[in-house]
Amino acid sequence: MKLCLLAACLFGVARAWAGSAATLPLGSRPLEPGLAGRDDVILFSDFEEPDWFRLWGQRKVPERCETVDADAARKFEPLSGKALRIKVDKDGHYGASLDFAFQKELGEEPEEIYFRYYLRLGDDWDPTTGGGKLPGIAGTYGRAGWGGRKVNGSDGWSARGLFRGRKDGKTPIGYYCYHVDMKGIYGSEWIWERDRLGYLENNRWYCVEQHVQLNTPGQNDGILRGWVDGQLAFEKTDLRFRDVPALKIEKAWIDIYLGGTWTAPSDHHLFIDHVVVARKPIGTLQLKPAPNPAAAAPAPVPAAPVAPKLDAAPHRKALVEALAKTKPAADAKAWLKVMGQAQEVGVAGFDDRGVTIRLRGNGLPVAWKDLNDEDVARLAEACRPGDAEALLHAAVLAAASGNVSLREKLSDQLVKLDAARFKTLQALLGR
Repeated sequence: MKLCLLAACLFGVARAWAGSAATLPLGSRPLEPGLAGRDDVILFSDFEEPDWFRLWGQRKVPERCETVDADAARKFEPLSGKALRIKVDKDGHYGASLDFAFQKELGEEPEEIYFRYYLRLGDDWDPTTGGGKLPGIAGTYGRAGWGGRKVNGSDGWSARGLFRGRKDGKTPIGYYCYHVDMKGIYGSEWIWERDRLGYLENNRWYCVEQHVQLNTPGQNDGILRGWVDGQLAFEKTDLRFRDVPALKIEKAWIDIYLGGTWTAPSDHHLFIDHVVVARKPIGTLQLKPAPNPAAAAPAPVPAAPVAPKLDAAPHRKALVEALAKTKPAADAKAWLKVMGQAQEVGVAGFDDRGVTIRLRGNGLPVAWKDLNDEDVARLAEACRPGDAEALLHAAVLAAASGNVSLREKLSDQLVKLDAARFKTLQALLGR
């Protein structure tokens, strides 16, 4: 008996060593060029191998799943080679449930992970009757954290992706999270509202990246983040996933499910490709064409004009002065980073010292010096939407902050209000 126990322990140690040092990253070869040389990557799957399904807990190709490099009927265009096509049947719910189990594959379970995948909603994707589930990260352990199985801090948790019903041609995505402080028996739903980055169109590839960092047991310091195409779309830093250290990250979970009490009104398809699991931020796909020695050397390409270095200070000063005199609408809201967390807050008023926000029913003063340039730009967007001069300054601050989506959004508003100021903005940005 003792010898059996010793052998089992030695096998577990060997498996952990082999998984964490000798065989990583698991999955497809060759790697994405952008992943080469990284020591934090655990899994890469581009669905090119015929046995891709084995790392996802399957013995054969799952039902409703197929790797494809063409699908004209659904206006599919490959990201790079083959992709995984998942079907939800008419009058059905299920698309796929594929698990990458950390303990099984690595011999250990992490407490922080990044999970990235590329998502393309097919031309027939139209969940107008309701939403469903998308890939995510979990520690359900077969006990709690899905299907109305409420968690208690010691039995499980989950943070799957979700989608809601399609409206105005876009499908909202977000997190569906079972955590200790949730209300009721079903998980909390958080749409990725920031800059509306979480609103996806059909027939286009999106890079979706998730980050889970488990909380210190019993404390509200767990983290969920989400990015779309490299832009932060969601952040929450006060979560309590667990009360005991035994709960960790059990799996990365490709879960595609449509419905609750409703079913799919027609066949629905989506495509997934270039899945990565890593211990550090992953980012967007970096593909480099293979070198072709026989090809003639390309003609020299003229250097692109260098955009002038933005001096954000005068634009911030002018914007703060304008906002200090602004009386916001009663329902004004803006996304700001408050107490280390980006969240949507009410805007109650401004003065020379700063802004008063409404947070959980309370008024909270925030000094100008505690707001970054992006925050100031967002306040202008929310509270001076018809002021072309303010939008010009706000777009410059967004550009200086590196927030491309916010800059483009403000630019679109500006061009409709004042063509001359839009041209001024373009000149400032070197366009």
